[in-house]
Amino acid sequence: MAVEELNRLDYEVLERDSLSEAFRAFSAMPTARPPKSDRSIRTFDVAFTTVGLIFLTPLLIGTGIAIALESRGGVLFRQPRVGKDGRTFHVWKFRTMRPAKPGDPSFSVSNDERITRVGRLLRKTKIDELPQLFNVLKGEMSLVGPRPQVPDYFEFFPITSHATITSVPPGVTGLSQLALPAEDELLAKVECPEKFHREYLPQLKASMDGLYVQNRSLRLNVAVLWQTALFVVLRRKPKKIPVLGSAEFSMTEEGFRVISLR
Repeated sequence: MAVEELNRLDYEVLERDSLSEAFRAFSAMPTARPPKSDRSIRTFDVAFTTVGLIFLTPLLIGTGIAIALESRGGVLFRQPRVGKDGRTFHVWKFRTMRPAKPGDPSFSVSNDERITRVGRLLRKTKIDELPQLFNVLKGEMSLVGPRPQVPDYFEFFPITSHATITSVPPGVTGLSQLALPAEDELLAKVECPEKFHREYLPQLKASMDGLYVQNRSLRLNVAVLWQTALFVVLRRKPKKIPVLGSAEFSMTEEGFRVISLR
């Protein structure tokens, strides 16, 4: 296949009425081949997560105390998500918002009044995602993979991408998270965040998740984890993530590009 450069997918481009045919075609991924690295990836996930939880225990306890002292409600937030083979499981996060009220939107933006002060810090540092390490130990998630979606929201993803995305365990982080490390800030910039969240983000996430699945390997997972750590610790956005020679993901200040090399 000739080299193709898809749209620069920043919020201005995605606000257009229609996406390019190339982007639509890329989103409509065929069912992926069975992954070859399941055993090595699972071994790495368990070992890395076990060691990580040992060192992170004081942070987890301190975070729970801070949440409980600031606002009423549980310390943890539990929500159903779509997992491997389309099975539903419950993902765990630290609670970052006040309890929802009738009529509240199903997504949040960076300036959302429902987010607590502690919650803003947890979201910025991604500490709110750490309880998902227990999902990893249970085998419901992997450290890297497609982000698990709420069942109702997953219906907005291209139907042709469902089988590919759910052919592997969902991840705590992944290519989509590197492409949109601050999704709530992006939603705060657009005129119609609900439309953007419902119509355009699923197209983007489906293409990135499909790209990951088709190139899934332990080597790629380690690269994604490293880039995620750089962003969380140094706030350094990834500029380039090699996908093992078959494709390349490139980030710029204006937006990001996906370049197919196959």
